[in-house]
Amino acid sequence: MAVALISWFLVLFSSFHGCYAQIPPNISLGSSIVAGSNASWRSLSADFAFGFYPLASGLYLVGIWFDKISERTLVWSANRDNPAERGSTVRLTLPGQLEPQIRQWQHSTYIRRSRCKFGVHGK
Repeated sequence: MAVALISWFLVLFSSFHGCYAQIPPNISLGSSIVAGSNASWRSLSADFAFGFYPLASGLYLVGIWFDKISERTLVWSANRDNPAERGSTVRLTLPGQLEPQIRQWQHSTYIRRSRCKFGVHGK
C-alpha cells in the first residue's frame, strides 16, 4: 500500500514539475530582427516587445511597445528623428550588444547592453 501511495505521489509531483519548470524562451546570440518582417522579441511576461515599430510613413522605429493590448503603444524608441527603412536589421551580438544596421542612419550605432527597470504606478 505504501509503495503504491509513494508511486502515485511521484507521478503527481512530476507532472506539476513539468508545468512550472518550463525553460523560458531565450534570444540566441546572433539572432536578428528585420524591419518589415513583423518579428519582435517579447518579454517573458509577453507584456512588452522589442523590434521595429511601424510608422504611418512606411518607415520604422527601433523601440519597445506594449504588446498585450490591441492598439500597440510605443513606450520607448531610439533615434526617433531618423526612422529606419524596410530591410534594416538589429542583431544581438556575441558580447550581448544590440547592433543596428539601419539604412538611413549616417554611421554605425551600437546600443550597449544595459539594465533598466521601470514600473507603472496607479491607484
